Amino acid sequence: MPCPHRYLGLHLPASLLPDWEIDHLFIGTFNPLWDRPNALNAVYFYGRSAYFWDAVSIFFEDTTYAFDRNDRQAMVDFCKRHRMGFTDLILSVEDADQQNQDHRKKIYSVKDVDLESFDQIVWNTDNIKDFLAQKRPANIYFTLLSTDGRSLFSPQILKIEQEALQLGINNSRLHSPTGARLGNGVPRLHQLVERWNIATGLPNVDLARYLYVQNEPKEKKPRKKKLAKRTRFSQNASEIEILIMGRYGLTVSPDERINLFDMNSNTPLKALTVIRDIIIPYISVTFNHQIELHHPTGAKNPKNTRTLGKEVYTFLLEHQ
Repeated sequence: MPCPHRYLGLHLPASLLPDWEIDHLFIGTFNPLWDRPNALNAVYFYGRSAYFWDAVSIFFEDTTYAFDRNDRQAMVDFCKRHRMGFTDLILSVEDADQQNQDHRKKIYSVKDVDLESFDQIVWNTDNIKDFLAQKRPANIYFTLLSTDGRSLFSPQILKIEQEALQLGINNSRLHSPTGARLGNGVPRLHQLVERWNIATGLPNVDLARYLYVQNEPKEKKPRKKKLAKRTRFSQNASEIEILIMGRYGLTVSPDERINLFDMNSNTPLKALTVIRDIIIPYISVTFNHQIELHHPTGAKNPKNTRTLGKEVYTFLLEHQ
């Protein structure tokens, strides 16, 4: 028996899109119809997320979500009130068998590596592109970064981003609302809000009201580093400021420090967050060029600010 999306046909027959006018469309991955045993089965999009509804409520109502997350109608009313809506990239997995324990495990995980084992995935991509062309929402947001070109979802995201670019629709990739890899500070919700605050199109948030306190890093035992040859930027090249997306100013100092400013407010930004969540997806869409977030030696070995910043700087210096 195939596994369709949990909310397929909820608002429109055989559709996974809202039936009201929106300015903001959030695009996720998949929410299977199959109930998770002994677990919360969400009544609406992101109902199982610990942070999503509080985060969007902070942006749109300047307070955490005030309604019951088991009240679907309250969630829909919230969306209509703020002209926002949801959809996902997958409509159905046709060759999934609910009686197969391995299939159930893979469907519930919604991980790339698990979903790749299925051959008959029905994508929602063309429907989303048609929706963008007809309804013209001002902004779309992907609730996953997926800047890894090998990701199952990456080709679908790129198609939608390219359509949005042609239509003049703002598009951003948001840090996952699961809160994964947000760091070890508190509260994690505020760090998620800070990450999302750099996205184009979301209402501005006074971050002073939502402080995030980073925990003191644990002391690490010093270890000997292997000496390696390094190619340094020339001083002249590194002094050139690159304007990105008409908003971000990027420079690399002679000591290879990455400097990133919001040119509209002339304020310094957290370089790694903006480069990873905003600029690299922009490069992917605009130049059809993938900058990997991880070192090729291992998928769990992410590049640091300096490495990513220099790659972005070098590429844009040559292509802008």
